Amino acid sequence: MVEKKLIQEIARSLAISRRKAMELIDQGMVEVDGQIELSFSRPVDPARNSILVMGKKLKSEAPSPYRYILLHKPVGLLCTLSDEDSSLGRWLALKGLTGLKPAGRLDQESSGLLLLSDDGDFLQYISHPSTGPSKSYRVTASGYRSPLQKRALQEELKLLSFELKPLRQVELVCELNEGRNRQIRKSLQSVGLSVLELQRIKIGELVLENLVPEQWRELTPIELNKVLRYGNS
Repeated sequence: MVEKKLIQEIARSLAISRRKAMELIDQGMVEVDGQIELSFSRPVDPARNSILVMGKKLKSEAPSPYRYILLHKPVGLLCTLSDEDSSLGRWLALKGLTGLKPAGRLDQESSGLLLLSDDGDFLQYISHPSTGPSKSYRVTASGYRSPLQKRALQEELKLLSFELKPLRQVELVCELNEGRNRQIRKSLQSVGLSVLELQRIKIGELVLENLVPEQWRELTPIELNKVLRYGNS
């Protein structure tokens, strides 16, 4: 079994929130190998460590009470939970994925990787600028005229690549740690570039891969462990 942080293992095994798991640890109700444990982030493996919660041995194979979905959001889908025809809420209802909410947003004209869950702690972690993982975007834009445009963009965005295309077009990949409203579009517009296509391709170590628009899948336990960093000091 892959080691997990203690807080994750308690929450998953007891089917409780991470906040409740933190309270149990704070209250001295958790023992690891015979010792009261107060560290949320200690790596543990129930196959090797004896973990007691309120005097009872932790069951390591309890299923998670939450769902974690990776969706390729198509262009045109509005990231609201309303019942409008083009809304994410309507789409989720049609797919039988009720109860899920998006971790952050993508504007209606953009496509790409969107995480969905019914785990409030997860949603807050992914979307909060101080804790959430970085996010990468691939952009195709028109209106390239001068290297000065690239230089100005580098002051606004973290450019991972910048490639010239025919007909005064460019294709770039950039990374954001804090995504302000329409930040990429506004940055390109400020240097005279017009966005033709904008797609989020990565969140942390999660990648869009070969999912087609509207295709979705559950995150694997390994992927979930990679994207979560609860309790880190």
